[in-house]
Amino acid sequence: MSIFHTVTSIDAARPHDKSLIACKGCGHKWVAVYPTGTKALECPGCHNAVNKYGTRVAIRRCKTCGAEFTVCPAPPPEKLDQWQHCLSEACDSYDDSRDADKLFDAGLVERDDDGS
Repeated sequence: MSIFHTVTSIDAARPHDKSLIACKGCGHKWVAVYPTGTKALECPGCHNAVNKYGTRVAIRRCKTCGAEFTVCPAPPPEKLDQWQHCLSEACDSYDDSRDADKLFDAGLVERDDDGS
């Protein structure tokens, strides 16, 4: 009986990404390995949801289609009511005037590189 087993690459079974993340909330740095397409990770330092750039995000559920989505940066609690619906084009609540990706692509907004 052989003690050797077939080794399967994790990439074949579950595509993933990795990032060195520095939480902008608490400053904790860590290496994260996560499934491709992940929108939010839990910071081990402060336990807030952050994206792969360390920016805090809010995790919401669409009241129209039930899909989970993230808002980045996380709005303050008094503004959360503005984020009741997702930005999936397949959702009946879709409003392209609130779709940041489309606004970036069209050159109507720019990234804020002030370091915060």
